[in-house]
Amino acid sequence: MANMAGSALITTVRARSARSTDSVLVTAAFVLNALNEGQIKIVRETPRLIDLDKSDTTTYRIDRWSTTATAVTVAVRASGVVTLTAAGHGLEVGDIATVADVENDTDFDGNFEILSVDTDDITYFQNLADDDGSGATFGTIVKLAAKPTYDISTLDPAHIGGIWILNGAATRRAGLRYRPLPKFRAKYMPISEQAPSEPIEYTRQGDNIIFNCPISRDLQGLRLKIDYTDWATDLADDSTASELSNSNEGLILFALSRAYDEIALAQPRFEQKALKTRVLFNNWLSEYQDYNEMLLEELYDD
Repeated sequence: MANMAGSALITTVRARSARSTDSVLVTAAFVLNALNEGQIKIVRETPRLIDLDKSDTTTYRIDRWSTTATAVTVAVRASGVVTLTAAGHGLEVGDIATVADVENDTDFDGNFEILSVDTDDITYFQNLADDDGSGATFGTIVKLAAKPTYDISTLDPAHIGGIWILNGAATRRAGLRYRPLPKFRAKYMPISEQAPSEPIEYTRQGDNIIFNCPISRDLQGLRLKIDYTDWATDLADDSTASELSNSNEGLILFALSRAYDEIALAQPRFEQKALKTRVLFNNWLSEYQDYNEMLLEELYDD
């Protein structure tokens, strides 16, 4: 069934609620907002929507690490923060770097997550006693790996179906296991203390994917591939139709339940209508989820 235009959906919801001329509660703007809220709910609760499936469309190279050592000329630690001076370091906040060969004062050495940067200086946390660096022959700093996150805010996916590391050198594709954020924190944080390697697990924090370890500089052929379900584009009060196929009735029911909720604030007898409409929407959503699952099974059926 062809999807109705946004204006037609609005007209239908207002007519079903017997509020076609309402200029206070069930306005066209109110219904439009409810329809877009309904789209979000449908996408959020239908993990793989074939209409919005972004699988196998893009891969992202992970190659921000470096093997170039930059000379460190000053190293000072105060109140648990180390400040290094290394002209032309090229580091960014969140990168993982190796400090090495600080002779006579080797407690500066190790792998650290960069806290702040400017043209020549970088800082990182190190919970050791203050040290002015006197007597040390300063060594080098190397960007071990880019910060162990991937910003997906530009993709804004509603669901991640899978994250894959594509190792060109080994000609293999390895899926990363998802670990919920609390369990991930307990096992891996802080990331800078993990040995550099090829990631095997990930978690989500806001719009970031976080890997379980720094990416080893020896794995320069890696690509990151994300399979995800996108958000549907917002409807507008015009000829634009929803990107969700066969979604007319669900969107109407969801917006109608919101309309009855609004009316019920002043007329409690409408609470039962709102409840009944929500039940109808939930039944529709369950069938819609089953329908999309069937479509995916057919699509990937060998």
